[in-house]
Amino acid sequence: MPVPDYANIHKKLSAHSPIILNPVNHKQASVAMILAMDDGQLKMFFIERALHKKDPWSGQIAFPGGGKEFKDRDVFSTACRETHEEVGMKLDHSMSIGRLDDQEGRNRRQNTSLVICRSSDLS
Repeated sequence: MPVPDYANIHKKLSAHSPIILNPVNHKQASVAMILAMDDGQLKMFFIERALHKKDPWSGQIAFPGGGKEFKDRDVFSTACRETHEEVGMKLDHSMSIGRLDDQEGRNRRQNTSLVICRSSDLS
C-alpha cells in the first residue's frame, strides 16, 4: 500500500463533502488533525489527555481540541483556540486543507450528547 503524501491528501480533502451532524440537543466539540512534513515524511500530531478520575476521556490519545464556547465564531475557531490552549500551537484558516466528517462522541463505547467536528490542517 502506498504511503499517503500531502498532495494526495489535499486532493482528496478538497473533493470531500463532509457529513455535518445537527448539533441540536448536543454539545459541540472540535478537534484539529494536524499534518506536517518532517524529513520528507508526512507526520500526524496527537496528544495524550491528562489523567483525571472524573474525565471520561482521561489518558486517551487524541487530536488536540475541545468543547465549543460561546465566544467561538465556528467549529474551526474552536479547534484553533483549543489547540493553542492545549499545546501552544497557533492555527488559522490559511492552514486548513479541509473538513472531515462530524462524529458523535463516544466514551468507553457509549454514545454521548456530543458532536465532534474535525478539521484538517497543515502546519
